[in-house]
Amino acid sequence: MKFSYILNGIGWADVHIECEGKTYYFGPSYLSEPLVDLVEGLLHVIPGCVPEDARRQVSTFCWNYEPVGSEWRISLHDHSHLRIHVAEYDDIDAKTGGPKLVFDRVCDLREIVSEVVKALESIILKHGFVGYRQTWYTRQDFPISGYLRLKHYLQKGTKYPTEEAKEDGYIEYERSSLKDELRALQSLLDGMDE
Repeated sequence: MKFSYILNGIGWADVHIECEGKTYYFGPSYLSEPLVDLVEGLLHVIPGCVPEDARRQVSTFCWNYEPVGSEWRISLHDHSHLRIHVAEYDDIDAKTGGPKLVFDRVCDLREIVSEVVKALESIILKHGFVGYRQTWYTRQDFPISGYLRLKHYLQKGTKYPTEEAKEDGYIEYERSSLKDELRALQSLLDGMDE
């Protein structure tokens, strides 16, 4: 299993995926949010990564290559594998000239999560958070919360820890540990020095 996601100039990315002998390259643009969609798509199909009522059997999203694009479908195949199904359209916005199947593989769940986490870390180290936004040139910031949740799942196999809190006795909210989040980022930086 291989996956890479590299920003290639303002508003463009080069994406490579390889699984079970099938390889495909994508060139999504800032007209879609491919990185955010992929991260959230993974989180919503992996048991335990989101509350059960938010979990989906299938995550579907589109990547725009202007005007060509792809429609992704990610689903849990079994407890340790994901199915990644990608179809292309000549015009993704109009959904014409397709769908043409370009990638359909069952991949090891931990391997794909590991590859996506490595790609996210590479982006953080190369661009930083503000640099990512300026280079991607879009509405969304780097998916830091998604990165932390996927990394935690990869390391512990569980949902990212949060706790319920109340303010003034009735305003309920979720709280995560900023110290733990900063430690995770610091460990990434410490790994650069090695």
